[in-house]
Amino acid sequence: MRAILLVLFGSVGMMAMVAMPVFGESVVKPMALSAGDTPRGGYAIVPLSSLKGSLASGDPAQLPLLALSAAVDGSKRLPQVELDRSNPTQIVALVTYLGLEDDSVKGIRYRVEMVPSDSLCACQSWKVAWVGRQYTCQAGRGAQDWSDRICR
Repeated sequence: MRAILLVLFGSVGMMAMVAMPVFGESVVKPMALSAGDTPRGGYAIVPLSSLKGSLASGDPAQLPLLALSAAVDGSKRLPQVELDRSNPTQIVALVTYLGLEDDSVKGIRYRVEMVPSDSLCACQSWKVAWVGRQYTCQAGRGAQDWSDRICR
């Protein structure tokens, strides 16, 4: 089981976090999402039925990692996880795997959209509502920027 240190700071209503490896564990801290991240644009849809991990959790910082637990093979590094909490009824996570041991794929990035599990929005439990995937390829093997196109 991974330990996560949660550090919260920033203005009310504008909260994002990132998980980064520290001593083999993940540390979560606020971080702004990149300006180029467009909602669902440029992502290939990942059917929720294809995910083998948990699709609901009380911890939205861990839920993307639980949902994608079996999705990426070949990464010896922990993923970077950015959370955007600016919308009280939805949390968006960008989960980025870099340094894959693959001759064509350099990295994979997932956009995981989470919504409250209950209709009252008490936000005690969250569920995955949508997942998209992007790739960045090794030199000469396809897109060098994030793209929904599979590397060659």
